[in-house]
Amino acid sequence: MPASSSAEQLDILSIQSGVMVGAVGNDAAGPIYAQRALRVARLDTVRLAAHPGHGAMRAYTTPPDTLSELLSDFFSLPQADDLKLIQTGYFGATEQVSIVADHIRSYRNAHPNCQFLCDPVLGDSGRLYVDAAIKDEIEAHLLPLADYLTPNLFELSSLTGTLIKTCDDAFQSAGALLSKQQLSGCRAILVTGVPHSNGTIIDCLVTRKFQDVIHASATTGGISGSGDILAALMIAHLLSYPDDDIASAAKAACVMTSRLMAQATSHLTMPVKLS
Repeated sequence: MPASSSAEQLDILSIQSGVMVGAVGNDAAGPIYAQRALRVARLDTVRLAAHPGHGAMRAYTTPPDTLSELLSDFFSLPQADDLKLIQTGYFGATEQVSIVADHIRSYRNAHPNCQFLCDPVLGDSGRLYVDAAIKDEIEAHLLPLADYLTPNLFELSSLTGTLIKTCDDAFQSAGALLSKQQLSGCRAILVTGVPHSNGTIIDCLVTRKFQDVIHASATTGGISGSGDILAALMIAHLLSYPDDDIASAAKAACVMTSRLMAQATSHLTMPVKLS
């Protein structure tokens, strides 16, 4: 069998949940990447028939040892030799987090140009929907590796232990998180779902050089998968914009996510066809 050619190189490794029906986790991100001509490998931390919003759904969690073995085998493949970015999202078990972090750290030590976006999927609307221990593990093991973080308002509040009600609150909390020594490599935090004084919902971008308000959405209702779509669009634009233009990538991702949310016919799933 001939050796793999450079044309077969993968761009992204996406580690998050998977479903049979709907567009959340890897099944939200995958179609976005396909439409952007980005080659992605997916690893599902859990598998469900559909998002739990559809009703009682049994989650089949990938055992931590299996997750580690899959990652070891994946990173040994020639197709994985030059990834541009690794992303993480939902985790189904506490033990998964440090294992994934160890593999990401090892790969990036050998491939320093590979970036890492961590979407700290913890909860929304004032409640955690993962075990609190998963939050602690993400904070301890993944945040220190991240180049980019994409929490919603509740997730940023959970990570910082602060009450966030306004954009100024989000700027202050995200700035404080960036200032922590263990996050010295993090370049930007994009906070979504922040209430604005005019009654709309905005997104707030915080980098080490500037803060920016992104007026992208007038919706106030959450839609399952919207955060996963935004993270995928953020990544797609980060990999397409020249000169690491984080501001343009974030704005484009937020605006497109808002447009897709406006097209949703149900709060249970996002549309994934880009116009």
